[in-house]
Amino acid sequence: MASIENIAWSELLKHDSVTAQHGNDGNRIATATETLQETAQQFVKVLNERAKLLANSASLIQRDVYCQQGRYASAISIYDKGLQAVPKSDPYYQQLQQHRMAAVTNNDKRVDFISQLPLDIVVTNIVPRIQSTLFSHESYAPLYVSRTWRERFLQQPNGLDYHFGKEENTFMRGHDQLVRFAPYVQSLSGTVMGDARLDELFSRAHFSNLRRLELYCNDSNPRDPVINGLQMIAHSLTHLVIFDGCSIPLQDVFESCPSLVSLSTFGEGHVFRSSSPSTRYPKMAHLAIHNVLGPRFTYDTMVDILKLFPSLMSLKITPTPDSSVLTILHEYCPSLQILNFSNEGAIPERNDVHPNRSGITYARLHG
Repeated sequence: MASIENIAWSELLKHDSVTAQHGNDGNRIATATETLQETAQQFVKVLNERAKLLANSASLIQRDVYCQQGRYASAISIYDKGLQAVPKSDPYYQQLQQHRMAAVTNNDKRVDFISQLPLDIVVTNIVPRIQSTLFSHESYAPLYVSRTWRERFLQQPNGLDYHFGKEENTFMRGHDQLVRFAPYVQSLSGTVMGDARLDELFSRAHFSNLRRLELYCNDSNPRDPVINGLQMIAHSLTHLVIFDGCSIPLQDVFESCPSLVSLSTFGEGHVFRSSSPSTRYPKMAHLAIHNVLGPRFTYDTMVDILKLFPSLMSLKITPTPDSSVLTILHEYCPSLQILNFSNEGAIPERNDVHPNRSGITYARLHG
């Protein structure tokens, strides 16, 4: 093939624009173009209107579904959005308002199942599932719905569980909710520090059914107000947990609360002194003494402890006491099933004992 050389490209590309001649058809083409543009705009408008109608239909369906499910608050939210988007001149605006009002009315309806259901079902099955720890400075709403509600909530077998927070000044004021419902309180917890006196709290009301007390205190708390307070609830108290101890001799606790079934102490300052040879606390079943300040309990001290509790079923002590006491455990505590001697700061809690079982079922010896 012969090659072509010396082509004048500049001449070939000189006329780089071409003008079409339409003759008499120019106006018709312009009109057709304008029609196409208008048609495209109309098409987009129709598509947009169609999309809005579909969206509105979906919203209407969603509102209907929410209402059928009883989720009226969600339906009201959609109605509010619709009222914001629809002009008041729209023929369906008033109908939308009416539907919203109906949803609001239904949302405000309450079924008083607490008053209507049988008492035993409410007290034993419903109330224990919905009630948690109450706070002495806050009102618990179900107790103020009606007299019937209050009576049924107060009749539950486990009573009320209250937390009085951290009191550093005085118990002679405040804590109104706790004081008001004191006869129905079965579990109480809180921190006592500074000038606060535990006996002041128990002097304001009769805590006739208080069974469990968790008390947080420290060395700044005088001993006597704590002991006096324990004596005031001793007739019902069966479970006592003391954190940071207040340097209270354990015998003072036992003497103040002879009905104790369980005692757990955490922190430093717990001391134990010898008791009368005839002293016994036959109701005590679970004893845990954690983080004792100073040297570990000696053999003689452990014997003094074991003698006091012939019905003991679980014993937990840290740090580990004199190991020679292991040989005499069942001589003094024949019902003992759980034994935990450890030097660790935290001891796993195990109280799965059985009254008709004998012998050690769980033992943990460390250090």
